[in-house]
Amino acid sequence: MALREKRRLCKFVSEWTRRSEFSPWLVSVNNDKHKACCLLCKKIFPVSHGGLHDVKTHAKSKRHICLLQQQENRATSSTGQVWPTLGDFHYPNPSISKHGENLVHEDSSREGLLDGESSNLLREATKNSESSDSEDLEAAESVADSMHPIAMASPGKMETPQQYCLRWKYHHSNLQVMFSQLLERESFCDVTLACEGKTLRAHKMMLSACSTYFDSIFSQHEENNPIVILKDVRFADIKALVEFMYKGEINVENSHLSSLLKTAEELRIKGLAEVSWRSEGE
Repeated sequence: MALREKRRLCKFVSEWTRRSEFSPWLVSVNNDKHKACCLLCKKIFPVSHGGLHDVKTHAKSKRHICLLQQQENRATSSTGQVWPTLGDFHYPNPSISKHGENLVHEDSSREGLLDGESSNLLREATKNSESSDSEDLEAAESVADSMHPIAMASPGKMETPQQYCLRWKYHHSNLQVMFSQLLERESFCDVTLACEGKTLRAHKMMLSACSTYFDSIFSQHEENNPIVILKDVRFADIKALVEFMYKGEINVENSHLSSLLKTAEELRIKGLAEVSWRSEGE
């Protein structure tokens, strides 16, 4: 009967700790050449299966990225500096204290943790690694999904804090819906349009944004809750045009189209009147 060939296990390589993306947090584990320790996560993880690939996988984990971001934020708030390196955050090595007491063995090979205090760190990492994973996972996912880096200091230049673009993709549609609802309820209205003996409440900000005619009137007259009387204008036309300014579109019968466009031209409604895009001096 043929003997099954035993699979060779990958070993920790000390050269990994000298790589810029791993050096701040990666150390080996004493008496176990098939494992590594992350000082940031306080966690021991195996490298026996994929070797360097296992280290890279841990570095890309959501919990590790979240803790790395928290460390960078604390460093920035206290010193006003960041440590960008190759697209990753680089933070002060937590293995060295202010008094020069090393938690990590700093010989040329940098293999293994010190006995005593360092072994306690390993035991604490082993004990807390799994219990803290679930607690930090949701926070890590929130940070990863909502924050997108848009700037990084270039090598050789003054280092500046990294910035993030926070974008709400429903912002424009939300404003459109909310303003339409405010118009329907007549909430926070601050102007009254009057014609043919009827009145219509609206918002000066919206009318000014969509009509250079109204913008000119409200800029010259800053009275609160003014009443704008429109002569030779059909109430049905002004009501439809206000709806157009709030929603961006309306449905008009063919018989009313000519009258509506004429009123839009007189009131310089953007999107319906060509003159609305010209400056007042032209």
